[in-house]
Amino acid sequence: DSRGISATETPAYDFTYAATTGNFIEITGYTGNDTELVIPAVIEGYTVDGVNENAFQNNTALTSVILPDTLTVIEAGAFSGCTALSYVGFGKNLAVIGDSAFAACTALERVTLSNAVTQLGAYCFAECTALKTVSMPDTVQKLGYRAFRNNTALESVNIPIGWNECPVHNRYYYGHMFEGCSGLTSIAVPEGMVTLPAYAFQGCAYLENVSLPSTLVTIGNTAFQ
Repeated sequence: DSRGISATETPAYDFTYAATTGNFIEITGYTGNDTELVIPAVIEGYTVDGVNENAFQNNTALTSVILPDTLTVIEAGAFSGCTALSYVGFGKNLAVIGDSAFAACTALERVTLSNAVTQLGAYCFAECTALKTVSMPDTVQKLGYRAFRNNTALESVNIPIGWNECPVHNRYYYGHMFEGCSGLTSIAVPEGMVTLPAYAFQGCAYLENVSLPSTLVTIGNTAFQ
């Protein structure tokens, strides 16, 4: 779903980048004026495999971004505060989305993640107040602290079968993934899930109905506190 957005690559010279390992680079910033970006997979012979922390932070002109299939990681704060960003095309090999990567992207309405994603960081989609639907693949294992906090428009989210951990944040904080999501009143835990992680729905004060599968054996510590 590209919603009619152009798939023409943004000129490579408009991006700044830094070497990571071997023949790979990560995007560190953008110097152009386009509002719709298609990040190239290769720049000057180097493969783009990451977006560096804070690379597009507070770019309030940016309305859409399509990420290359070579990308495996979006680091902390990469697109945070991009208040006009309404569409993100996630590449098919993206594995990790860092802390606050898309926090306060208040125009973002839908998140559909590719089937390689394994980890979402703390606050990664927090304060995305227009976000209505989230689709996560069953490959997701870790959901970070307050990952979708205060997404008041959120009505639909699927729970990945592979989810097995709510990682600690800043040594002391866990869970609260859907804290403040006042529109999210019901959640269905999928058939096939055996263990619900500790702290899974902690702080979800607006939840009224949770459907549990017949396959569930263990409910983790304070999962519904």
